[in-house]
Amino acid sequence: MNKLSDIDWNYEAVSFLTGLYPIKKKTDYKEVLCESTNLLKMHSQARVVSFVRIEDNITARIVYSTSKELLNNLFDVQLILDFLAQEDIVLNVDFLNQKEQSEVVVFLPLQEKGLRGGFLLTVEQSLSLDISYKSFLNSLHQGLKDTCFTIQKHLVIEEFSTRFNTILETIPQGIVFVDDGGENGWVNRKASEILEIPKGKNSPIAIAQAMQKLKSTAVNKEEINQGGLRLFSSSGQKIDDWKWIFGDPVSLVLNVTCVPAVSQNVKGRMWVFTDFTFQYLAQIQLQALSEELEQKRKISDLQNKAKSEFLANMSHEIRTPLNGVIGFADLLLKTELNDTQYQYLNYIRDSGNILLSVINDILDFSKIESGKLELFIDRYNVYEVINQIVNIILYQAQHKNLELLLNVEQGLPQDIWIDEARLTQVLVNMLGNAVKFTPEGEVELSVKKIQMNEETIILRFSVRDTGIGIPLEKQQRIFNAFTQEDSSVSKKYGGTGLGLTISNNLLKYMGSNLKLESELDKGSIFYFDIEVRYEQNLVQVEEELNVGRVLIVDDNQNNRTILKHMLEYKNITCVTAANGIEAIQLLINGEFFDTILMDYNMPILSGLETIDKMKEIFKQNNRTVPLVVLHTSSEEHDVRSAFRKNENSHCLLKPIKSDELYRILAKTSQSVKTKREEDFSNRDLLIFEQPINILLADDNPVNRALNHKMLEMLVPGARLLQVSDGKQAVEACEKEIFQLILMDVQMPIMDGYDATRHIRLLPGYQYIPIIAVSAGNVSGEMERCVRAGMNDFLSKPFTSKDMLKVLQANIGLGGDE
Repeated sequence: MNKLSDIDWNYEAVSFLTGLYPIKKKTDYKEVLCESTNLLKMHSQARVVSFVRIEDNITARIVYSTSKELLNNLFDVQLILDFLAQEDIVLNVDFLNQKEQSEVVVFLPLQEKGLRGGFLLTVEQSLSLDISYKSFLNSLHQGLKDTCFTIQKHLVIEEFSTRFNTILETIPQGIVFVDDGGENGWVNRKASEILEIPKGKNSPIAIAQAMQKLKSTAVNKEEINQGGLRLFSSSGQKIDDWKWIFGDPVSLVLNVTCVPAVSQNVKGRMWVFTDFTFQYLAQIQLQALSEELEQKRKISDLQNKAKSEFLANMSHEIRTPLNGVIGFADLLLKTELNDTQYQYLNYIRDSGNILLSVINDILDFSKIESGKLELFIDRYNVYEVINQIVNIILYQAQHKNLELLLNVEQGLPQDIWIDEARLTQVLVNMLGNAVKFTPEGEVELSVKKIQMNEETIILRFSVRDTGIGIPLEKQQRIFNAFTQEDSSVSKKYGGTGLGLTISNNLLKYMGSNLKLESELDKGSIFYFDIEVRYEQNLVQVEEELNVGRVLIVDDNQNNRTILKHMLEYKNITCVTAANGIEAIQLLINGEFFDTILMDYNMPILSGLETIDKMKEIFKQNNRTVPLVVLHTSSEEHDVRSAFRKNENSHCLLKPIKSDELYRILAKTSQSVKTKREEDFSNRDLLIFEQPINILLADDNPVNRALNHKMLEMLVPGARLLQVSDGKQAVEACEKEIFQLILMDVQMPIMDGYDATRHIRLLPGYQYIPIIAVSAGNVSGEMERCVRAGMNDFLSKPFTSKDMLKVLQANIGLGGDE
């Protein structure tokens, strides 16, 4: 071998470039790279020649080397990029561990047409100092740049081929290619598993036979064959969503797609086999579930329809007799009664109205469950509402000998805007629970103002009892549906445990919720706050009570406090005594009172005994003082028997209501008429005096009698004709003209709807007022009545005032109410 100093590097450069020319024409880039590297090693006198390439942003790798030890070595990308940035040969590169101490590494950068990398030459250190060798390297570098494009092109093809084959081998679909010439075919790994043939190249005949074998095992061969006919009907035809189903029950479903694969040099078809088993079975299950749900929906619709019809019928059956109870109670209240009869009739009427509310609640319960309950807000007198609520629970409390207290803050706005039925339902439930779970002691209903502005007021409604109480750890549990504090409570006291849940849901519609304070064996307080609009009656003139000083005698401290607040609101001076002995002592000491409020049932000295002692004192002093005895309904007979001959004694039922107390005080001072006497005067009812023919159509004899009685009172000069079904109503109208018709909706033989339609066709009845009377409370019933030709609607039960409003709205015989 020649010494390095004797080599003609110009000659070597020419020889390298001459040998490189045929290499560049080769089509296999590996041959180009291999031969270029070997040629470079031979002419450069390098011990090792390697080609390094930047593959991505983090990897630079030796892709070919004359030393197998260096092949695939990795380098820092940034280091190679730094070398490339110099755009010239880099001498003495120090990153190959395989070089000897007397050697250096020369880097020939190649960065042309997307290729980034270069050749690494390991040569003797002396050569790197030789100027002619450097010139030789420059000539080689220039020649290698021309070879760069060939290398890069083939590298890109190999990289694309590698990645494409990797994708085809790893995707879950089976891929098959068959050329139209019948010479070439290819399948990937998944397709080879499906068709049971080797992966890679296969003859088109072998592929076709494998497909035919696969189709022969399918359960839907006929459907597959029809798809094949459509596919091969023309050269450009394609098919997708082609299901091949196997097994019974189904174990495999292939979704087959076949599309033309055509380019300048390729013409054939690409088949894609996708495992669709899971989706297919899911679709079958979903379809079955959908059909099942549709069937259940139809059944549910039928059940809901049946339930609605049942509720409508039950509503009619219950409301019809209830109409008689409430209606006749209303009429009876307008007759002359004593105070007790008047109060008891009020209780009957109020209880009937509460029962009506419960019926409405039953009809609306489905709305509560679906969250679609609507509140019906109207103006109500807060004191009247609370009084009616207490009347409902009064009997239950006094039956258990419980003290029922009513503590309503005086001076509240008289009229508030609420859903009276829902508020009543909640409070009756709270009071009912308090009475149920209180063995002895008292139950108090309290209403007080929390906050007030120019438009709204926040009221707190609370129910306090001295009952069994609820442990802290179980207080939240009682608000769950069908749940009580424990099972023993349910067995002992009864009930479903649903009441508080319904009440809480109703309060949520009002923007509130139930809260609880309770202590075991000491009692509970349930309360809630609601914000409502209010109206102040600016023209109301409060009656003056000619009572200056009142003595309250009651052994219950809470009751004494409540009565004291009621009286102080009227600027009446109050003195309290906890028992009869204290009261007598006050009189002995010379105390004077305008009225004495005396509890009937007291320990030590009863109310009757105390009154007897007081009368002796009054007789000695030659004066009398009005006495008001406070008693329960169960004590009514004894109290009446003791005081029926005493004109200066009065009775007042517990719990004491402020309006009744003020009325009794006014009566004792003879300054105003009683509220009952005002009611009896019937000044609020306008009487129709003109003669008028009225037809009453109702199948219920009680309702016919009630309607007849109301109309006799409201229209004394009316001629009233009664019929019991729609057919009779039509026949009566054919004989004569009526100025007003009250038409019950549900009647035998012919209902009110059909009767109205027939009557409207009769001469002279086009504009005659026909009033629908119904015990139903079903949505859309009023609209149905209007469509049948009726003018207005009366919902059972109704009072004479309700009928009066309808009469005034539909016949021009009266003035304002």
